[in-house]
Amino acid sequence: MRRRALSRHDDPHAGLAPAGSQKVAMAPVYRAFLGLFVASTLGGSAVAAQSATSGIAGAVSVPVPGGQPFVVPGVTLTLTCGSGEPRIEVSNERGEFRFADAPAGVCALAAELQGFKSATTSVVVIAGETVAIVIQLGIETLHEEVTVHAPLDAGEASPIEAHVERMTAQVMRSAPLASERFQDALPLIPGVVRGPDGLLNINGTRSNQSALRFNSADGTDPVTGEDAIELPIDAVSSVQVRGAAFAPEFGLSAGAMTTVETERAGDAWHLMLNDLEPRLRRRAGEFRGIESWTPRVTAGGPLVKGEVSLLESAQYEHSQTRVFGLPAFESDTKLQSFESYTRVDWSIGAAQRFTVAAMISPRKTTYAGLNTFNPQAVTPNIRNDNALGSVSDQLVVGQSGVLDTRVSVKQFDATIYPSQGRGPMVLAPDVNTGSYFNDQDRTSRRTEWLTTYGFTPIGPAHLVKVGAGVTYEAFDGTSTSRPVDIVRANGTLRQEIAFVGSGRLSRGKWGIQGYAQDSWPVSPRLSVQYGARFDADSFTGDVNVAPRGSFTAAVTGDRRTIVRGGAGMFYDPIPLNVASFDQLQERSVTGFAADGITPDGPARLVRNVVASAIHTPRSLNWNVEIDREWIRNVFVRAGYQRRENRFEPVLDPTTLAGGEEILLLRTDGQSRYREAQITARYQFHGTDQIVGSYTRSSAIGNLNDFNTYLGNIESPVIRSDARGPLPWDVPNRYLFWSNVSLPRGFTVFPLFDLRTGFPLSTIDEERNFVGARNEAGRYPAFMSLDMQVSKRLRLFGHNATVGVKVFNATNHFNPRDYQGNLASANYGGFANSVGRTYRGKWVFEF
Repeated sequence: MRRRALSRHDDPHAGLAPAGSQKVAMAPVYRAFLGLFVASTLGGSAVAAQSATSGIAGAVSVPVPGGQPFVVPGVTLTLTCGSGEPRIEVSNERGEFRFADAPAGVCALAAELQGFKSATTSVVVIAGETVAIVIQLGIETLHEEVTVHAPLDAGEASPIEAHVERMTAQVMRSAPLASERFQDALPLIPGVVRGPDGLLNINGTRSNQSALRFNSADGTDPVTGEDAIELPIDAVSSVQVRGAAFAPEFGLSAGAMTTVETERAGDAWHLMLNDLEPRLRRRAGEFRGIESWTPRVTAGGPLVKGEVSLLESAQYEHSQTRVFGLPAFESDTKLQSFESYTRVDWSIGAAQRFTVAAMISPRKTTYAGLNTFNPQAVTPNIRNDNALGSVSDQLVVGQSGVLDTRVSVKQFDATIYPSQGRGPMVLAPDVNTGSYFNDQDRTSRRTEWLTTYGFTPIGPAHLVKVGAGVTYEAFDGTSTSRPVDIVRANGTLRQEIAFVGSGRLSRGKWGIQGYAQDSWPVSPRLSVQYGARFDADSFTGDVNVAPRGSFTAAVTGDRRTIVRGGAGMFYDPIPLNVASFDQLQERSVTGFAADGITPDGPARLVRNVVASAIHTPRSLNWNVEIDREWIRNVFVRAGYQRRENRFEPVLDPTTLAGGEEILLLRTDGQSRYREAQITARYQFHGTDQIVGSYTRSSAIGNLNDFNTYLGNIESPVIRSDARGPLPWDVPNRYLFWSNVSLPRGFTVFPLFDLRTGFPLSTIDEERNFVGARNEAGRYPAFMSLDMQVSKRLRLFGHNATVGVKVFNATNHFNPRDYQGNLASANYGGFANSVGRTYRGKWVFEF
């Protein structure tokens, strides 16, 4: 069987993993990992020693009648000390925040929450002390009032609030990312793996089972359910990944949630230019064309001082990613894209804010899915035209409420067509030939309306949030296919698959959602959040109620040991391509005798049949974790998570009692994910940190999920469904990264990733599975050491950053392709390993 395992970024720097099946010789890896950790720790300690230990801690609240404040979670706090990089924290569910190791001296602290006017205050930080700050967001004037009290006792600072699941803009700027996209930063999180299809799998979910929210707007493709947001990375403020989003306000997923918050313009105009230099393409010893060029520009500032601000960010990408082993000038997948993001913020008086955002992102991929066994001729081109517009209005109501209304409109157009020719596609044991067999041309739309209201109806200790909304999704288009031939090792024809029917597709559905949740600090050491949501859609007719709850408890008197946990039910909507299954073309299959000419019988029509009961996919999740600040600024977390999924859509070729063959769509698929994780984090010198983790996990489920065969890139051969390890199953993963600021403006960010290889299957020359699926061994274990070194400097009177990235610094053998066809002369061989690769980095600020 031909399998392709993409690297962490599916880019020349990453590759796939050390060799072998289930086990990896770890002794050299342990030594390398330990050496990196010691080097980074020593380097970090030297830097940290330059400043005295001190900090800032406090809480954010809003007054209500009677003078009793209620806490405000989700407030963005920015601390700037001297010429250092700004540090950003977000207040937790109790309204608390903390900045550890703030340098002594005068610092500027800004608090910002949509619906309130931002304000900046000066804080005097004293060496060796933690300064207590109380920030109160005023309802009437929305001005923050800051009072500095006596030094706060260390035990009251609640230090274990920062989660590694939050990727800030600073981390994304410093990390060695193959392409400048926020998605490439997500594998820095232990539970996030880029699977063999190049898509992200978050805590064991299928790539289309995790929700993506873009400033609270749904960022997924209505047809496939896959992520469909392409955003300039300089417009991203932070990315939060929740492997289990227990708050009832999060829905429409199997539990995993990625939320992207964008930047807003500041009080002064600012211009930033990035990566203006192109990188030449070198193949077969000569330079020919451009391999990569990703210029970016971002500008923002006030249109009307204190009232209206504008942010504009644009990014262009031209890149070619090589497949090693193919002819030098026929070995590249090409990508051309342009993203533009515009945001306007308008403060309407003291209690209202109005925000308008618009994004467009045309994108073309040439030779998509190129690998060792699928040369350019048998790959498709994919063109996407994506547009998203949203408006939001946030209004302070009375003395204790905030009303938030958001409306968004998204259009996602996709055209998929053969890159060369329109002849039959020929599937052979060694290398496929002919042309790609499928054409798709579709237009999809999504319109959303959502209103939420946060208030304190039963006292300041209970922050209640309720919300309701309506969604309409629709698409129309065509999906037509040409014949596919399966040939034997001797070149004779074994089977021909033809397609019948118009392939005209059209489907739409309405969805209704609502939720209610209460955040309740039961005591100074225990807080809980509980509630429920309901979702209904017109396709299944199901009305689904999902109760959820979570807790946070300080189990020791010093509040440095925190136990968290939660449980809940989740419902994942059925994408429109699944809903239109009965409109797809049907297969006509003809078998041939050994001579490859004589049919072994009449053509067999394989009808598309939808099982009588279609259910909404459901997931039951729970987790528990314990956090401990072991020694000062060294945090250790150990946790366990489990997810049980039911009613997943799967395809299963079935023969009825009368001998008729059908392709059955069922929604009785199941999967389960288990994960145990331990993470250690050392934070020093402001935002510098060293993070190391080990994850033990297991992902098992039905293997014929819908998108694997009938997603954007279709697979013509569908065999019987089976259960086994899911394609992205990674039993063991070690992850280490560190962000270290050095003297003279240097920053070093090493990244070490070691994980078990993806599972493999074996097929025969007729492309039938031999033995248990995904249990025929594994890819060699993936190991990559990447690094970015950058320096901030003044250039022509302006701030600039220059640097270099190196990927797979050890030049480890990381194959991405596997030959699993028993009839191939190269059966069992691995190919397409990407060696050591260098990249440059350039940033200019005006």
